[in-house]
Amino acid sequence: MTVQDVARVAMTPRGRKKREAILDAGVKVFMAEGYAASMDRVAAEAGVAKQTLYSHFGSKEGLFHALFDRYKQQTLRVFDPAGDLATELAAFGEDLLRRIFDPEILGVQRLMIAQAAAFPDLARIFYAAGPGHVRATLAAFLRNRMEAGALRPDDAAAAAEDLIGLLQGGRRQRHLFGVEPAPESSELRGMAERAVTIFLRAYTTR
Repeated sequence: MTVQDVARVAMTPRGRKKREAILDAGVKVFMAEGYAASMDRVAAEAGVAKQTLYSHFGSKEGLFHALFDRYKQQTLRVFDPAGDLATELAAFGEDLLRRIFDPEILGVQRLMIAQAAAFPDLARIFYAAGPGHVRATLAAFLRNRMEAGALRPDDAAAAAEDLIGLLQGGRRQRHLFGVEPAPESSELRGMAERAVTIFLRAYTTR
């Protein structure tokens, strides 16, 4: 089947529904078994024929790329350049925390890290479109606020790293090691506001 044939299958309403079911199954199976999982397992989990899976993605690598593309599309909120600084940063932080503790996103990140040696180019693209894009977007916002005088002049990229580090804290690491559950949704705003308060103490002009 050609690339054009695969695209035509995926574009029909029925095809899109099956495609999403296969992607959901791919995340679940790859998270449980790693990239070595068979396409038969993914097809069984999705409730489709193996040929249907191949008609949509062409190969296991094609499915892996599609999982990456779906992750990449889950973008963060857009900063309001005229918005209140603390409010904008807290909203950004809450959104980031929701994403970094999302089970599917965590699963895709673990999978990508595990397969980075096998797919180095894809891993670099994944980083640039995910964590790298988040850092660059935040740095650009902070740089604008520094130039406007709301934050003291500094290295905006380093400042972005500082805020993201405060947001992730030790909670995410403990969760990744399975020693602490992910925070409840009701906790996220408070976590974000605390990180932003600490950040602004360090970077607000005096």
